[in-house]
This record gives sequence, C-alpha cells and structure tokens, in this order.
Amino acid sequence: MINKALTVTRANDLVQSSYFLTLNERRLIECATAKIQNGEVIPAEIKITAAEFAGAWDLPASQSFRELDMAAKNLYERSIKINRLDNGEKWDVRWLDAKANYKHGEGYVILSFSNRIKPYLQQLNKNFTRYKLLEIRHLRSAYSIRLYELIMQYRATGFRTNTLEELKDYFGVSEKYEKWADFYRYVLSKSIKELNKATAYEVTMEIERRGRNVHRVKLFFSLKNQLNLDL
Repeated sequence: MINKALTVTRANDLVQSSYFLTLNERRLIECATAKIQNGEVIPAEIKITAAEFAGAWDLPASQSFRELDMAAKNLYERSIKINRLDNGEKWDVRWLDAKANYKHGEGYVILSFSNRIKPYLQQLNKNFTRYKLLEIRHLRSAYSIRLYELIMQYRATGFRTNTLEELKDYFGVSEKYEKWADFYRYVLSKSIKELNKATAYEVTMEIERRGRNVHRVKLFFSLKNQLNLDL
C-alpha cells in the first residue's frame, strides 16, 4: 500500500526547467523526492525498495523489480537545464552525482542527488510546488506527470499561461516536436486526457494565435465534483 502522506516538494526554479525523463526514471525521481523530509537536509543516499516502488505506482511486484532496475541504469545520464527565475541564468546539470545502484539480490536502489540539485529539493519555505505522490499514482506517461507538476505550480489560481516554446522547453521536446500539431498530438492532448481520467482534476486548454501560428497556450484546471484520489 502507498503511504498517503508521501509528498513531493520542489522549488519553482526546478519546476520551470527543461528536461526529459522516461516514465520509470520519472517515477524513481518522484519516489526519491517524496522521501525527503520537509525542512531537513537531503541525506547522502536515498534508498527505494522494489516494494515501495510497486506500492507507489500500483505495479505487480515482479514488474517493479524490472522497471526499477531499468530506471536506475539510465538515470545518471539524464541532465536538466535549470532556469533560474531570479537572474535568468540557465544551468545544465545532472540529477544524480553517481550512478543509481540497483541491488539485484536485495531488491532496492540507492541513489544520491547532485549538489546542484539539492538546494531545489530541501529546506524550502517559499517559491515551491507541492503535491502528494498519491495524486499521480495512476498516471502512465512521463508527460502526464510533468503536466501535473506544471499545473500544480499554479494550484491557487486554477490556470497557467505559457508561450508554446516555453511549454515545449519544459517538456524537453523542443527539438523533437517543432510543429504545434505534433506537440499537441503526442504530448499535450494525451496528457490532458490522462489527467482528466486518472486524477482529481479536470483540465481544459485555450490557444492564442499570431497569424496562423500558435503563440500561447492557456491551461485551466479545477477539482472534479467527485473527489476520489483512490482511483
């Protein structure tokens, strides 16, 4: 069973950064972040068991071993471009400072966040985004989890507005999906549909054009009438 108290908290600079992770890599990052105690310094090593991974994402035990192993193998190679909101600087850094170590015989992963990432995950008292791990449990796409993170940054307002280029940058697909039609089809539309199906929120979208081209995207979201996080 998932621990319903587990909460993901990260600085808004990290939320509004550019990166791409596979689904299992994203799940591993979410689990590790949720194990960081609010107000405390991040430990040098964070341990995530296959049982915890399976419980968090509602996976069969046999599947969780394989997917945790897969995520651990590749996560060290992943980087993130941090857009610092205070001064406009951009840093290209690794998520981890060493390869995540999957213990095959014991069924757990040990990982350690890089020193550049840690300030955006620990001892946060302002300008941060927070949501419970339970809220994204049934999302089956890394893009969907990313969209949920982005809208939760504006949970208090119920909408967020970004240029199309900003959104593509946040999802880490600026080069992969240059055209609006492709980005909408393969990323945004599918993610909105999954959030509407598998979370407590209803999401809609409006676009603003400049001539024939899409310039801005406005996302609206609100809690459904029947709030049920144990979907």
